[in-house]
Amino acid sequence: MNETSKTRGKEAVLQAAFRLLTDSGGIQPLTLGTVAQEAGMSKPGVLHHFPTMDHLRHAVLEHAARNLTEAMTRELTVDFDASTPVDRMRAYIEVTTSGRYVDSYFFFSIFADASYRPIAEQIWQEKFAQWFELPDSMDRSSRRALILARLAAEGFGTADATKLGPFRDATDRAGVRAMIFDLLPDP
Repeated sequence: MNETSKTRGKEAVLQAAFRLLTDSGGIQPLTLGTVAQEAGMSKPGVLHHFPTMDHLRHAVLEHAARNLTEAMTRELTVDFDASTPVDRMRAYIEVTTSGRYVDSYFFFSIFADASYRPIAEQIWQEKFAQWFELPDSMDRSSRRALILARLAAEGFGTADATKLGPFRDATDRAGVRAMIFDLLPDP
């Protein structure tokens, strides 16, 4: 098998696993059989690319984190290296509250997973620490405003994820999103 075919096969397995999790809201059991069937290959074919289910789960977490950081990067109005904590938080709020980028249920279930699985926590720390870093030189008021905006965005996302959100209609939803953005301090 040449390198291009191997990469395509690995990506097909990864996409299949990701689809199974997102389409089921994270409740579909991820097994070799279900992934193989979704990817259109045999169980040994899946094992060729991911020798254990732990390897596959790790790759799915990496894939989800990469998708999220790529979406946030697209939302930045400046290069990441030139961005401020406010720029990065604005991008994060857009991605986590707009409903355009990620399946919110899957995203927040993975986020919750990080609280009790060391490998998930490690991936999130590696991928997101730079997004949420607040310099020591930042004044307390701005720091607290950014923390509050992040918590509000994550609460919004959780409400979307659980489908228990308190929004009566799209106007309520849009108004709450606008209020979250309003929490951001001036750059």
